[in-house]
Amino acid sequence: VRDWGIFVQNYGIPGRLGRFGQGSTDNDRNVLWHALTDYGGMLAAMIPKEMDFELIETKGGAGASEVHEMRVKWLDEQISKAVLGQTGTTDARSGTHASGAIHRMVQEDIERSDSLLLS
Repeated sequence: VRDWGIFVQNYGIPGRLGRFGQGSTDNDRNVLWHALTDYGGMLAAMIPKEMDFELIETKGGAGASEVHEMRVKWLDEQISKAVLGQTGTTDARSGTHASGAIHRMVQEDIERSDSLLLS
C-alpha cells in the first residue's frame, strides 16, 4: 500500500529538471536542488534568474488521472470493509443487487454487535 501511494504521488507530478551555469557555486547548486526536490509537495519554487527550471511531463502515458482514481476507489473500498465488513451495499455496480442483499445481512450483524458493545 505504501509503495502504491508513493508511485501514485510521483506519477501525477511531472519530472523536474534543473540546469545551473558553469560559474555556479555549491550554494547555487544547493538552492536549485532544494527547489527541484521541494517543488513536488509544495508546488512552488524560487530560484535565481540565472538558473533554469523545467517540468517534464510524460507524453502519451496511461493517464495519471486513472491511476489516482483507481487508488481512491480502492482506499474507499478498504474503509467500507473496515467499517461495514463489506462493500456490496456501498458500491453501485451493475449486477450486484443480490450480492448487496447478502452483504446487507453482514452489515446488520456488525451493527447488532456494535450496538451490544456500546450498550
